[in-house]
Amino acid sequence: MEGYKRLTYRVLLSIFLILATASTAGAERGLTVVFLDVGEGDAVYVETPTGEKILIDTGNPITGGYVAEFLDERGVSRVDSVFITHPHPDHMGGIFHILARFEVASVYDNGQPVPEGPGSEIYRWYAEAARGANYRALKAGDTLSWGSVRVVVLWPEPPLSPKPPLLNDWNANSLVLKLVYGETSFLLAGDATGVVEKALIRGGVELRAKVLKVGHHGALDATGKDFLEAVSPAYAVISVDEGNIRGYPDEKILKRLEKRGIETLLTKS
Repeated sequence: MEGYKRLTYRVLLSIFLILATASTAGAERGLTVVFLDVGEGDAVYVETPTGEKILIDTGNPITGGYVAEFLDERGVSRVDSVFITHPHPDHMGGIFHILARFEVASVYDNGQPVPEGPGSEIYRWYAEAARGANYRALKAGDTLSWGSVRVVVLWPEPPLSPKPPLLNDWNANSLVLKLVYGETSFLLAGDATGVVEKALIRGGVELRAKVLKVGHHGALDATGKDFLEAVSPAYAVISVDEGNIRGYPDEKILKRLEKRGIETLLTKS
């Protein structure tokens, strides 16, 4: 891993606050984007120039507590929107902490049908807790706006498979979101794999972004060469824990990013 920056959210905050503010004219205070160190999982905090607080994924059932602590430190009492890219526990598990401690105005996910029966309790609990009156399933083509900030949904295209043969197939149904503010954009790939990347390229989707949140924690089944060329980011962020048992991020992905001159930042401390 030598040559790659291992940064906590506090450092990433300063980088991306400056990056987003510098590219937008006017008296707005700028967009804050924070990639949180939640170990195994994803969690991104967004604060818009008009003050809306947004979470994109929430860490796992344990590290979701860190997300709640981070919000407390910032004096947040209300979260305007929570996006869950897909209901794997390392992305949705922290929502139990968030819903218990904060007012949450809206919850969005990809509409993935969740399993039932023995061993599937966490998915049932998630559906019961998160998919209430303020819930909406998103699909490609949807757009949400808060003043000058937009979130464009690039993926998935329904219908979603209710019973994938393997749990990890849910990755291909992950929300892929593009956060846009002025001339600055962030492509947040969730756990989307190469199959999704190729479909987006074939569909002519505008993928170019200043910052890429690398798909599937830097695993080798994502971040293809053609996809990187289409996105052409200046920065890549990989959300990963120390000593990942699955070997994420893959060394080949790190070398691929380095070869393109993309500054790569790891959330693990």
